[in-house]
Amino acid sequence: MNSLYLFSLLILSLLWPSYLARHISGVLQTDSNWHFLTRFCFLPDKGSLKFTIRYPVSYLTQSMLLYWDKPNLWTSVYNTELSCTQKEADLEILKYQIFRLSKDSGLCRSVENNTALLCDSKEYQFKSARERWWFIVISNCMARSGLLLHYDMWLRNGEPGNLFREHFSADEIYILEFNIGFFFLQSALLVLAVLIAIRLRKKQLLHTTYKIFLLSAVLLLFSITLTCIAYISYGATGNKSTVLHYMCKTPKTPNRQSYSLLDLR
Repeated sequence: MNSLYLFSLLILSLLWPSYLARHISGVLQTDSNWHFLTRFCFLPDKGSLKFTIRYPVSYLTQSMLLYWDKPNLWTSVYNTELSCTQKEADLEILKYQIFRLSKDSGLCRSVENNTALLCDSKEYQFKSARERWWFIVISNCMARSGLLLHYDMWLRNGEPGNLFREHFSADEIYILEFNIGFFFLQSALLVLAVLIAIRLRKKQLLHTTYKIFLLSAVLLLFSITLTCIAYISYGATGNKSTVLHYMCKTPKTPNRQSYSLLDLR
């Protein structure tokens, strides 16, 4: 565990100056009056949600809806011909499945000379008997001009600062630990392969085939390292970096090509 922690701190120290961001943040603007925003799988007793939403009063009253993975509930409303009102019918305000983003709800207050509403929530806890998917939707069934808002949301499965749990959806937990484990295993394999290569070179037996194997091992380690960096960054900041995501996949292509060359030889 100490090795994992030190490795995490090392990579994190390289990434920390780059950006610090909220888990989900952006601007939603659409002509629709019901729009799916994101989904998250919460742990049975450690999940929590906190949000900040701002929008113009001309778009009153928008709502945030939370659907759960009850059989046929989400599938009955997503990508169907039901009206907005019909899609809201199975949800209940008292069970915190509907958040009306208005001053009457107690969540919002007027800002910008009464031209906008700012809604700050407390941290809502999710309790269930098992891991459960929740689907977050923004709606305004009375809207004539669609939806418009800026949102910041924190969806957590652990205490703030918990690198391995806080920002990870339940279906993503252990991905970081497994990748760190593979990093050390692949590193050990590469060290062993290099030592063997040195001995083979001294005996003038270092053939091209083994060089291709070494190249493949280096590329695989590079890919695993980038994957670890991407998930450590995600665990620390709550942001999934698209750049890092594609960088993780880049070394895999030449790695597969190297193995293909070995098969041909």
